[in-house]
Amino acid sequence: VMKLSTDNTNDSSTKYTYTIDFLVPYGSHGGIESVLNDTALSLLQQNIRVRVIQLSKASNRWVHPDIEFYTISQSTPLNDVTEYIPLCKQYLISLGAPDIIIATPFPMLTMFIKLALLETNMTSKIISWLHAPIKAYDDNAAGGPECLNYANLVLVLSRSNYHIIHSFNPDINIRLVKNPIDIDSLHFYSHYNTKSRNLYYIGRLSQEKNISLIINAISNTTDKWELTIIGDGNERNSLEDLTKKLNLIDQIHFTGWQPRPWDYVQSPAALIIASEYEGFSLVCYEALASGIPVISTKVDGVVDIICNGANGYLYDSQNELTDILNYMALHSIPDFNPTECRNAILPYNKPDVLNDITNTILSII
Repeated sequence: VMKLSTDNTNDSSTKYTYTIDFLVPYGSHGGIESVLNDTALSLLQQNIRVRVIQLSKASNRWVHPDIEFYTISQSTPLNDVTEYIPLCKQYLISLGAPDIIIATPFPMLTMFIKLALLETNMTSKIISWLHAPIKAYDDNAAGGPECLNYANLVLVLSRSNYHIIHSFNPDINIRLVKNPIDIDSLHFYSHYNTKSRNLYYIGRLSQEKNISLIINAISNTTDKWELTIIGDGNERNSLEDLTKKLNLIDQIHFTGWQPRPWDYVQSPAALIIASEYEGFSLVCYEALASGIPVISTKVDGVVDIICNGANGYLYDSQNELTDILNYMALHSIPDFNPTECRNAILPYNKPDVLNDITNTILSII
């Protein structure tokens, strides 16, 4: 086991009330990691020891320096998801079992850690925290609802996930929780400029995000829309090639990954999302909290908050996205109300949500 946290501020002699581990297969810089950091820091404030256990080799440190951070395997990448099974066992033998293990993000990890606990004769409560649709995990061989039978508690972020899992087994202890939005830290665009043609995408440049759909839709619009893509990933080269092929170099702008992406947003017409699936889409909620409407595919989390024509639009296809952009340009409407966009997000305010999540986690002890 290699401990990456050499400058950790936690004193090992501190008497903690409980120990809670976040068990993750891998990590990077993104929405899920931000939520895990926020939740871990909230637990630390309640005199709870928190450890983040990453099973595969860490390419960079994404965990807050105040949080204990461990990696188990030094070989990367893993060839098969089943390779996580011995790593779960190694983690428990090396570091000991905590009071609670929060296995995230995919369901099969819950089953793996349960097997490891049985094989080591250790006991911990298990929480499964899903950050994407259960169907997406199942379709990608990362486990379906059957794996959640091994959890003491399941946390989900969308009504869709809740109903699917509850229908599969009503006895599974499942809670619908919110993701925390730091509303006060976001710039509020109090006036919506109907003449703006500035669209923004913020997030990973990966295949499931389907960013090429946005670029292709813009190439067919009657008005000259500009798109700023804030983020990085393995799809960047192909997206840049597509931009050149469609002669959109002067309209599509790539900034790369940015630690403060909202600093790059100027006079926005909308945030735009084309994902094939999402568990929550943190960036959608941050945009609305900033007073920015959102145009998105009908993915989990987004459909729970977007109302067509009031704080954004939902669409099914590339042609429909083009039609929405043409409609907005032709009519210079709708005149979205930034205050209404933000009001929809007030129940997700970070301090309240973190308090709720913390209490929910501790409720199983």
